[in-house]
Amino acid sequence: NYTETPVFGLHVPDVVEGIPSEILHPENTWSDKKAYQETLQKLAGLFRSNFKKFTGYKIGKSSRLT
Repeated sequence: NYTETPVFGLHVPDVVEGIPSEILHPENTWSDKKAYQETLQKLAGLFRSNFKKFTGYKIGKSSRLT
């Protein structure tokens, strides 16, 4: 079984043999859940800003790859 993470949509396994399940989900490693959510949103914003640099960027003759 997997859990989809908010914002990035990653599918994280709920159980991995030999690994404590609480560390598989990053929010469980933060004591301050509000700070985790704020940092997650900030990181998402940084990704969006970075990807804007590549809007209209073409690889070869095709713009379908962007």
